[in-house]
Amino acid sequence: MQKPTGDRDALKLDFIGDVHGYANALENLLLKLGYAHTHDGWVHPTHKAVFVGDFINRGPQNRRTIDIIRTMVDRGHAYAILGNHEINAICYFTRRKSGKPIRMPGPANRKQLDRIKREYLLQPHIFDDLIQWLRHLPLFIDFGTVRVVHAYWSDAHIALLKRSMTDKKLKRKFLKEAMQGGSEVSKAFMQTTKGIEFSFPSEMVVRDNNQYRRINFRVKWWQSSQGKTFEQVSLETKYHLPNQSIPPAAIVHYDVYQMDAPPVFVGHYCMNGFHPIPVPNVCCVDACVAAGGRLAAYRWEGEQHLDVKNMVYADTFNDDDD
Repeated sequence: MQKPTGDRDALKLDFIGDVHGYANALENLLLKLGYAHTHDGWVHPTHKAVFVGDFINRGPQNRRTIDIIRTMVDRGHAYAILGNHEINAICYFTRRKSGKPIRMPGPANRKQLDRIKREYLLQPHIFDDLIQWLRHLPLFIDFGTVRVVHAYWSDAHIALLKRSMTDKKLKRKFLKEAMQGGSEVSKAFMQTTKGIEFSFPSEMVVRDNNQYRRINFRVKWWQSSQGKTFEQVSLETKYHLPNQSIPPAAIVHYDVYQMDAPPVFVGHYCMNGFHPIPVPNVCCVDACVAAGGRLAAYRWEGEQHLDVKNMVYADTFNDDDD
């Protein structure tokens, strides 16, 4: 797994949001950030990129996106962590002894993942090597003065995962336990990569913008949920929740991210319509590139109070299949 190197006090990092297979948008963003395309990949003289996960699926240029990010990581110009979409790929394409996937994704995700595999149809060994490479990426990185995780940072979860993940890659045994559910390790794994979710009371009917019924919703884990309404706590962007108090039975315990903790960068949430820095030490760099939005980054140079003026965006255009 990657480990931060160099003088932590001198770290200058560009946290890049969920790319989702939009390679052209990624190259446009790297150019805006001052990176140059060299024989050694995309390079910046003073900064390193940090990819917050979900760099695959949905977009049309997954293989080229992976090539860009992997080259940057392998040659020391970037860090990358796993998002839930990479976890889906790992669990689908990593087999149990029976030959079945560790986890079979739903039909929509399976279709996306099969499409990525077809990009390697003539070179299956390269695809197999890619899955092995993904299994060596971390779920989080703590640089000391700043942190990155895909969906939710809990000190207790991070400590448990560190104790449980002693190998340099995600082992089949660990993945099977994490996917099976029911254990503290599984809970830590799933919440770290997918965030905190509350379930709606059974009698409450909530539908999203496509009129599908939703049974749970994502929560703003940097604030307490006690005494709040569904709408105040919700981190959903595809539908509005009732402005009524959440019944105590619906509240799941979670560790609120404290205001005196180091800044943490996340992706996952598609913050279209939400402020990307909801509190001074939390920033979401997912600006919905796969849903008609933009690809986003935050240029971090050591500040402990994050500032929206350091956000950098690249529009998505010319992102047709190559």
